Amino acid sequence: MAVRFLPGTHSFFSAGKDKLLKYWDADSFELILTHRGHAGEVWAMGVEGGGEVLATGGADRSVRVWERSDDQVFVEEERQRELEEMFEDGVGKEGRGEEGEEGAESGRAGRQHLESVKQGERLSEALEVMRADNGLEEEHLKFLKAARQKPGAPLPPPRAPNPLMLNLPPHRFLLFHLRLLKGPDLEQALLVLPLDLMHLLLRGLCRLLREDMEVELCWRCLLFLFRTHHRLLLHSRDLMPLLMDLRGGLRERLKGFRDGVAMNVEGLRLLKREVEEGKQAFLVPGEGEEEDGGKKRIRRE
Repeated sequence: MAVRFLPGTHSFFSAGKDKLLKYWDADSFELILTHRGHAGEVWAMGVEGGGEVLATGGADRSVRVWERSDDQVFVEEERQRELEEMFEDGVGKEGRGEEGEEGAESGRAGRQHLESVKQGERLSEALEVMRADNGLEEEHLKFLKAARQKPGAPLPPPRAPNPLMLNLPPHRFLLFHLRLLKGPDLEQALLVLPLDLMHLLLRGLCRLLREDMEVELCWRCLLFLFRTHHRLLLHSRDLMPLLMDLRGGLRERLKGFRDGVAMNVEGLRLLKREVEEGKQAFLVPGEGEEEDGGKKRIRRE
């Protein structure tokens, strides 16, 4: 394990048994960059006086020299790339499996992850189709607006349903594909979405919430996206109006959803009490018997 600070900064490099060279921000304890180059553990590291050159050596009997470049680094993009690499590595390892019973379990897990990848690709393809359809819709609206500005000009015919979208509106087409994702497949599919398709997905979820369609499913998708990519989403200016709309709309829908669940719970409790009272047994005096004498059991109907 080796740690070296850059002169005059609060940044440092670390290296160790994971074969990686990592660049950190010491103020926020945030990982900025990860470099791969060694085939074994990294044992030693040295920084040139000005911090422009870094040298590492390790168990693979090699010395790597790293030079600073002028390329800009976007931390969120690096996070997204690392998540995708971790996901792909996990799929590859579990897909290979091992011998015996453990191998069978690994094989099943690998097949499940491969199916998750396929579902994610299908969701991405569906969003690509929606984006292309949005472009066609914008062109149609431009032609329609231009025709209305010209007196006497014929209006273009209405657009025919898109067969690639199963002749459904865009938000219903999105809902169709979201319903196909069950359990953890939904989160895995959302995890691999690129940023531009994530914007389109948020707009589709907002439309579904406006029409009170699958509020619980929309809430699950939004919660996972905000929990995983909250910094990236909050720093996108284009999404701020949409996020504000989602916050208000989602809160109102969830409030109604919560009230409905609470009413159902109270109704079930009332029904339970009525059933228990109906089964309750009590004692009454028998005919010709004293009150303290023999008694018989009566069940309330």
